[in-house]
Amino acid sequence: MPLSRLAGRAALALGILCAAMPGVASAQTTEYEVTFESTWSAATHPIDFPPNPHFSGLIGGSHSDQVSFWDEGELASLGIKNMAETGSKTALTQEVQAAITAGTADAVLSGGGIASSPGSVTLTFDVDAAFPLVTLVSMLAPSPDWFVGVSGLSLRESGEWIPQLVVVLVVYDAGTDSGMSYRSPNQPTVPPVPIFENTMGPFAENNVVGTFTFVRTEAVGVAEGLPRDQEHLVSLGPNPVRQTTRFEIRVPSGRSGDLAVYGVGGQLVRGLFHGQTSGEMSLVSWNGRDDRGALVPAGVYFVALRVDGLPQGTEKVVVTR
Repeated sequence: MPLSRLAGRAALALGILCAAMPGVASAQTTEYEVTFESTWSAATHPIDFPPNPHFSGLIGGSHSDQVSFWDEGELASLGIKNMAETGSKTALTQEVQAAITAGTADAVLSGGGIASSPGSVTLTFDVDAAFPLVTLVSMLAPSPDWFVGVSGLSLRESGEWIPQLVVVLVVYDAGTDSGMSYRSPNQPTVPPVPIFENTMGPFAENNVVGTFTFVRTEAVGVAEGLPRDQEHLVSLGPNPVRQTTRFEIRVPSGRSGDLAVYGVGGQLVRGLFHGQTSGEMSLVSWNGRDDRGALVPAGVYFVALRVDGLPQGTEKVVVTR
């Protein structure tokens, strides 16, 4: 599965899931802040790196699962085409507004861009439990029709708002222009082809260009649960795994933890998490790819949690292809 194929299946996403206080209902509406941090630079992508690297303004919407504005393997709408080729928001805004009229979307999400990459931009928005999915995109510029974004990303898990979610962003090709380099002249693709993850040309070795970090900005109640000074690692499955599997972890308050995937020979395959969870339960996903973004071969792997550098727990994962 491609690195950032989303729709509730974020490929590399860290969700800090705080349970609601017993007897307290989850709020039907809440506020989120999303920060788009671009890492795209001449250092990370040296091949033919362009002058004036930037990203267009963020555009998308909050919606239900009854509508989709883009997805890998599907033809780009006019809104996605215009956004990916020129950074224009107009047509995509109209598509979201049409969905609002139809009752399948709740709001247009529109924010600033990144004037010079690397850089960051933040957008604050409200979201309703009836429309918990977020679609948000931005053009990578200059480029023929390349963009980043999420499609149908859910901000709810098990009936609760997710306090924090980090999504790794890869580059997509809208399938509407056949240019192969950042500054290729317009070469319309006739007929257009479905949207696909761009792993060619300047992105052949690395197509990760940043992250979206969604943070719920309203306070939520937190149940006591297990002692916060006790580390915790549990596989939530699926196992065996073909695409994405998940783990629940906790790092004791005031301590630092690392979660990583290792081969049977002990070699590091993929770092999944580094930092603290403040003693709270956290959800970490692995999409079956290594640190370079390549699918790992079928076989047996071990996911290990280390706290302050000391082994604390291990889960065996079987990957099938």
